[in-house]
Amino acid sequence: MYSYKRLLQLLTGGLLLVLFFFSSSCSTNNDNSHTSATTFVDPPPRQILRVVPRSQEIVDLENARRGNKPALKILFPTDGSTIGSATVPVRISLIGNPEPSPDYNDKIGLVLDNEPYVAGYPYHPGPQVARLFGPFELRNVAKGPHLLRAFVLTPMLETYKNEGALQMTTFTVSADNDETKPTVTNTPEQVIADERQRARQKASGRLEMDPAKPLLTFVLPNRMKLPSDTHLVIDFYLSNAKLKDDGGDYRVRYIIDDDDPQWIDKWEPVWLAGWIEGKHTVRLELIGPDGWPFSNGGYNIITREISVVKH
Repeated sequence: MYSYKRLLQLLTGGLLLVLFFFSSSCSTNNDNSHTSATTFVDPPPRQILRVVPRSQEIVDLENARRGNKPALKILFPTDGSTIGSATVPVRISLIGNPEPSPDYNDKIGLVLDNEPYVAGYPYHPGPQVARLFGPFELRNVAKGPHLLRAFVLTPMLETYKNEGALQMTTFTVSADNDETKPTVTNTPEQVIADERQRARQKASGRLEMDPAKPLLTFVLPNRMKLPSDTHLVIDFYLSNAKLKDDGGDYRVRYIIDDDDPQWIDKWEPVWLAGWIEGKHTVRLELIGPDGWPFSNGGYNIITREISVVKH
């Protein structure tokens, strides 16, 4: 009997001890639940771009200059010429373009091969002489064949759509250049692509693209800085082809960052609003009648970088 009572006492004491620790644990957890803090992190802003109409200011400026059809001619280098230096002088004449004004001054852009363009302003040496651009120098041009494109741009980076607003010429550089110094600063991916392209052209002695085939010229400056409250225009030149809504079989596709592709079926500028701060990529592609990119030596797939900064 004594053993039975002793065992009952031990069991009762153990149960009370377990209940004590359980109660203490609950009390501690309850206290922690009142003293712990929850941190809420705002999700990053999401960029939602939308197509917007041209501003009234641009419309008014264009209406004041309606009917202007600038036409340029590449005076040097001449088509098919050979240059014995890695420095290539460029001279261009321009007609049909109105006198510059404080509010509106067109630019001439130059594209060597498929690099980003460089731009400058034409000047007028006299009333009886065509407007000239140059002498301008392309420096450290790689040995081998090259394509040079020249075009006229409005101050808003829109293209003129008339014939003659873009001209092309091919030439060959016979001298070696300094391969450590690129002619134009580009995106890292484009630098690699350009280097491979030049190596193939140098080895084969010919251009990787055909100037007589459809050719897309993207006129967005590379690494452009865009205020966050400003709209960005997507515009281009299209040579030797027409888009679907202009009576042709081609389409232009643009991709912003990793967003879904968007389509352009008529040769008109597309203005985009809704940019958020940071770096962005803008990719433009020419799509052929078969629904696949029409590469033409890689010239019709172009990527540019922009930086959107706080206004």
